[in-house]
Amino acid sequence: MRRISKSWRWPLAGLAGSCAGALFVPIGGMLWVHLIVTLSAVVVLVRLAHREIPFPVALAQLRLGGDDPAVLRARVLSAAVSLQQGRPDLTLYRLKSVLPDLNRVLGPAHPDTLSTRLLSLQVRGETGDLPDRLTAIRD
Repeated sequence: MRRISKSWRWPLAGLAGSCAGALFVPIGGMLWVHLIVTLSAVVVLVRLAHREIPFPVALAQLRLGGDDPAVLRARVLSAAVSLQQGRPDLTLYRLKSVLPDLNRVLGPAHPDTLSTRLLSLQVRGETGDLPDRLTAIRD
C-alpha cells in the first residue's frame, strides 16, 4: 500500500477533521468561528508541509512510491528551484532531506547522488555553513 508523504498527512487529516467538526457545530456564529480557526490551522500546516516537499512532488511520491528515481530527481530539482528563487536555507533543508534517500536507493556512487552532494557542498560553501571544504568532500 502506498502512503502519502509524511509531511502532507497532517494537513489532509486537519482538512478532514475540520469538515467532520463542522457537522457537529450548530449553525450560527459558532460555525463561522470553528471554520475560520480550523481552516487557518490547515493553512499553516500546508505551508509547513510545502516547505519540506512541494505538493506535486508529494503526489508523484504517492503514485510512484518514495523510492522511485524520478521522484528523487524531482525532490532534488525542487531544491534547485528554491535556490534559483534566492532561498539557500530552504535549498539546504531539502537537500539534507533527499540525500539519505539517494544514498539508500541509488547508492553513493550514482551520478545523481554525486551531483546532489556537490550542489549541497556548493550551497553550504556559499552560505558560510561549511568551515572546511576538504573535510566535507572526504565525508
